[in-house]
Amino acid sequence: MDLISYFFVCIIYISISLINAETIPRFDMRDKDGIMFDPIAPRAGERLIATCTLVGLTSNDKRHVEWSLERFNDGKNFTLAVDTDVLQFNQPVPRLQAIHGTDSSDWQLIFDPLDRDDIGNLTCRLTDTNLRDVYLTRFLNVISEPVVLESSTKDIEVNEGDTVTLICNAQGYPTPNIEWQKADAQPLSLGHIRQVGSQLHLYQVTSRDSGIYKCLASNLVGFGSEWTLKLSVRFRPYVYCQREVGQAPDFQVDVYMECYVYGYPSPKINWRKERSAGHSNMKYDTDIWNSQKYFIEATIPEMSICTDCILARLTIINVEQGDLGFYYINVTSPSFPSVYGRIELYATSDCQQFITHRNNKGLLIEKPLLINFQQSKVNPICFAILFIFKIYRGLETKYHLQGLKSNTSYIFRLCASYEKQIGKTTLLSLKTLNFDLNNWTLSVSSSYAPLNAENTRESLLDGLFTTGAATSYSYGSEWIKATFPRPVPVASVTIAPLHKNPKVWNPQNGNSGTLQYSHDDNNWITVGTIAYVGMQHQKIEIDNITAQYWRLCHDWCLGTSSFLFK
Repeated sequence: MDLISYFFVCIIYISISLINAETIPRFDMRDKDGIMFDPIAPRAGERLIATCTLVGLTSNDKRHVEWSLERFNDGKNFTLAVDTDVLQFNQPVPRLQAIHGTDSSDWQLIFDPLDRDDIGNLTCRLTDTNLRDVYLTRFLNVISEPVVLESSTKDIEVNEGDTVTLICNAQGYPTPNIEWQKADAQPLSLGHIRQVGSQLHLYQVTSRDSGIYKCLASNLVGFGSEWTLKLSVRFRPYVYCQREVGQAPDFQVDVYMECYVYGYPSPKINWRKERSAGHSNMKYDTDIWNSQKYFIEATIPEMSICTDCILARLTIINVEQGDLGFYYINVTSPSFPSVYGRIELYATSDCQQFITHRNNKGLLIEKPLLINFQQSKVNPICFAILFIFKIYRGLETKYHLQGLKSNTSYIFRLCASYEKQIGKTTLLSLKTLNFDLNNWTLSVSSSYAPLNAENTRESLLDGLFTTGAATSYSYGSEWIKATFPRPVPVASVTIAPLHKNPKVWNPQNGNSGTLQYSHDDNNWITVGTIAYVGMQHQKIEIDNITAQYWRLCHDWCLGTSSFLFK
């Protein structure tokens, strides 16, 4: 081959190579970010259209484009679609659609709806490029309110003196702000607690750091989810007890003593009584258990009183002389030495606490303890309000007095005590009223003349089915009403059908409607339903309602032979 021929061969080879190079298309970069988003700033839950455009395609050039997503939150890579074939996110409901026309240079990927987890690098890539990598990548920011991720710190236990870090991982766009709070609204100590970014560092924790912590995530979109965790600090138990309590022995009354027990894990509590008071070797009788003599309680007080503490109470039932002495509470917790508290029970001349347990078989059960100012020869009862640990503890107590006589005066003595000192005394007077549930005035909305019913209170109290009260047959609100001189407590009302003059009155007539009461004879409240029961009385039970006005009411005729209150 001569030189001229070789020169032409080289030109032809170079030309063919240039032609082949020009046939590889490229992605359109009219948008500076390459991939075009519609809308530009998509929100979670919205529909997003991502578009890639190839330029340099010939009429016979058929290319394939692949969509992929590298998620930001978990780093996972997903091949989403190739041309019009969707490969991911089809379950449980398809939310992706890939579109490409045969003669089109546009490839579209539609998210409907867009998920908050779709945030990450979205890439469209040309798949057949003869080893040349042709692609566009754009970061897909999904605007969403924050959510705290499960990777955040969960409930944790540490030892007193440890350093602990609480982590709050939140997702959202714009980037969430993190705030740490304590659930009891106590401010976080600035001394040994410090927040750095989303982390809360607690140095040399103490029992006071135990509790519920909250992580709050927020951004410009709004406040997201709230993450809570419990921090439990293991610490040596300790106990605070009353120094002493007093009670009058042999008066058939009880006494209780209380201790606040602190510790985590929750300590085990045992009560014991010292066999011989004052011995330094602390010899005990057998452990105290729930019995006819003792009642043991352990409750969790309100957080405003204490956290990680137990209120331990020992009730000594029906205090006797032999119950006086020292009582010990022993507190044990795993991996810690046991601790104890001591309370002395001493004798007083008057009752210091008026409480009775159901196992107390003294006066309060066998015979109601009633204090009659004129007749009683027993000492008035003294109620105690205790001061414990310099905290005023008000005891709200209800007492059920049985067998009180009507129209009788009673008097009680109320006093306060602290240790062995008795404070000022206040006398409380009680006078019982005379409730006569047969003393009321009858009125009816109308009268049915052909029946000639008595329509008197006496006819409703005599127990006969042939006398009573009845209203007319008008279509309106008919009623039979009892009005007492003053409000009275009522537990039941008894009514019965009226069997009088069957030619003009069917006993079933009027035996429907409701039982109502009112405090002002204007606004009425329904408490029972009337039903026909033949030649029988119907007793309508109610829940001890106190009212002055009572009535039977119906929208047609109404009749009854009884109207009895209990």
